[in-house]
Amino acid sequence: MNWSNLLTKVLPVINRPQECPACGEAFACEIGLQGCWCSAVKVSASTLETLRSKYKGCLCRSCLEKAETSVVFEK
Repeated sequence: MNWSNLLTKVLPVINRPQECPACGEAFACEIGLQGCWCSAVKVSASTLETLRSKYKGCLCRSCLEKAETSVVFEK
């Protein structure tokens, strides 16, 4: 077992409850050694720029996954 795998099993994952600014749903930002689940969702730089100008904070997984095809969210 390598050090990275060992540390991910030993170190805690910080779970921050949040509300998605796009849809209003509650979700958890799970920050750990390997980052949050959102780092696995691939979004283009232009989409990220649009989302950052439109929303403060993190989006839920569903909205983030939809963002690449449609960055127009209304709340």
